[in-house]
Amino acid sequence: MATPAERIELTTDGVAVTTRTGTVRAGAAILTVSTAVLAGDALRLPSGAAPWREAAAALPLGRNEKVFLEIRRDSAFAPDSHAYGDLHDPSSASSIRPNGWPVIEAFLGGDGARILQEEGPAAGFAYVSAQLVALFGSEVASAIRPLAATSWSRMAYIGGAYSCALPGESRARARLAQPFEDRLFFAGEATHPFDFTTAHGAHDSGVRAADEALAALRGRVHAGRRDGLAAGTRAAR
Repeated sequence: MATPAERIELTTDGVAVTTRTGTVRAGAAILTVSTAVLAGDALRLPSGAAPWREAAAALPLGRNEKVFLEIRRDSAFAPDSHAYGDLHDPSSASSIRPNGWPVIEAFLGGDGARILQEEGPAAGFAYVSAQLVALFGSEVASAIRPLAATSWSRMAYIGGAYSCALPGESRARARLAQPFEDRLFFAGEATHPFDFTTAHGAHDSGVRAADEALAALRGRVHAGRRDGLAAGTRAAR
């Protein structure tokens, strides 16, 4: 986050990644940035990468955020409780007390997440607190205190939550997962064929991309050795 990549170029032996503090050179690069970043113009990719940008654009990010509140009076909420706000309101929050911890994790999607995106954390805390009061009574207002809130949609280097394929565009995940010139490899939940939108899908895609990158680097080394042997044979003749 402190040193974002601004440009990726192909070199004769790998890639050059330009950042605001300098250029990093390597044999290959694995891109795990969000589809919003890939589809946008914040990161310049090599010429010929347009199909990957198009695939990313077909997998836009949804809108989800989380609000966390501390439970200051333990008796206010039962352990492992799970409560929904107004089921008829699409902006309603789903509130959870995970593992019995004295914390409320409120999950906001769609219109609820838009509150955080457009109005900021304070508005999110107020909204979730009001829903909890409506569910459990006014006495819980003194039993909760804001802790933290996400802002994924407001972050330029993320731009949303997890990916969702546009209608008829599910195959874009496979297109996005393809290596580019055996130099650039793509990972992230959006590239997983069936475990998209999950942490384990993101993890598995990273393993897959790392394996692809290693195979490409080994192939390059072997090709270089063959060329060297061939050159040596010609010189001996």
